[in-house]
Amino acid sequence: MQDITYYTKLILSPEVQTLIDPYRNVFILISIFFIAISLFLIFQEKYFIADTRRRILDFFSDPRKYEKPRKFVALWNKVNNFYKKEDYKNMVIEADNLILQILKRFGYVGDNSCAIIDGYGVTEGGFPNMENVKRISELSKSIRNGIDIELGKEEMTKIYDLSRDTLIKIGILDK
Repeated sequence: MQDITYYTKLILSPEVQTLIDPYRNVFILISIFFIAISLFLIFQEKYFIADTRRRILDFFSDPRKYEKPRKFVALWNKVNNFYKKEDYKNMVIEADNLILQILKRFGYVGDNSCAIIDGYGVTEGGFPNMENVKRISELSKSIRNGIDIELGKEEMTKIYDLSRDTLIKIGILDK
């Protein structure tokens, strides 16, 4: 018992504390550095991909909990009206806007649909008709940049049908 108190007094003595103090401060700074790096890497993980996947699966599994937002249906009606009027440029822009809003609703963050899909590594299982979504995003970007693109009726019908199919698979539109 006496040995323990002797060593305790020795460790807590000012002479030993003076020797330990610089090392203790260095180890505290190293610990703070690794904690900061860990937090940075966690936030760089695309805003917790697992959480966004959970939200998507919740959306698909319980449609009563997540009712069809009127905003998405209204945007689809705009796309539909532009398609009927054969105003394909506005149809593509609105379809891209609609898909971007849906992806944001799923919890993704980004400026356009293509960047979100590529940045998050979204797969066909996570969001249907990925190639169509990328094509719409590319066309929309070109149209907004003023590049003159020839939009044929056959291609626009295909894009319209695949967009409609995407919305049906997600559960926003009824068959």
